[in-house]
Amino acid sequence: MRLLTLKLFFISLFFCQVSHATIVQMQSEYGNIRINLFDETTPITVANFLAYLEDGAYDDVIIHRLIPSFIMQSGGFKFNDLQEIINVPLRASIQNEPVYSNVRGTIAMAKRDGYPNSASSSWFINLVDNSKNLDVQNGGFTVFGQVFAEDMEIIDGITGIQTFNYGGAASDLPLQNFTINDAESGKVREYDNYVKISNTVTIDFDVDTVTPANLTPAENVLITQLQTDEAGSLPYLLCLALGALLVRRKAKVA
Repeated sequence: MRLLTLKLFFISLFFCQVSHATIVQMQSEYGNIRINLFDETTPITVANFLAYLEDGAYDDVIIHRLIPSFIMQSGGFKFNDLQEIINVPLRASIQNEPVYSNVRGTIAMAKRDGYPNSASSSWFINLVDNSKNLDVQNGGFTVFGQVFAEDMEIIDGITGIQTFNYGGAASDLPLQNFTINDAESGKVREYDNYVKISNTVTIDFDVDTVTPANLTPAENVLITQLQTDEAGSLPYLLCLALGALLVRRKAKVA
């Protein structure tokens, strides 16, 4: 309990200070999307994201999941030099850092259901306020950056693209210049039909760059409250377990 209190105290100090961050830019045919990364408060996740970026994993990567009232997801699949779709080579999974809230415009790491510390390459952008769901689900989804407010217009434009269900990870696949008749007739999807991030580059390497005034990250208060409640109920659960053990031993002796 004491350790949890200290952790929450130090996190609160970050929110009271001016935030600093690396800034990256995702380039697409729809426009360039700038993202302010939270280096100081989610260092593990930011380092992981930048490592994939430096490897070129986020170049020619496709947007493979688009749900307009929910999220836009990428980082899992890309085109190689032969214009073949391949899986992004994965690094080791990372520790979860659910410090910030999954509000509109934030970027967070995707992960496997039931495994809070399973984030690797896939990321998603929250298109609406998903805090009530994603801040506590699966240990809370780690928000590690925020899209510049004016660049959300570019993302909003992408959300109007028709999506198709090809099953699995492609159950909400956006395809441009592609119709329902094309899908029903079995037309082969080509390179130009996919919505892609052509390049992801760092445009400001200085972690001491001051966060723009209109990017004020919201704290994930739901997960901290959940952790506090769980910590508070621990003595009660221990008493129940001890009581059950004593009853069981007594019954066994009798």
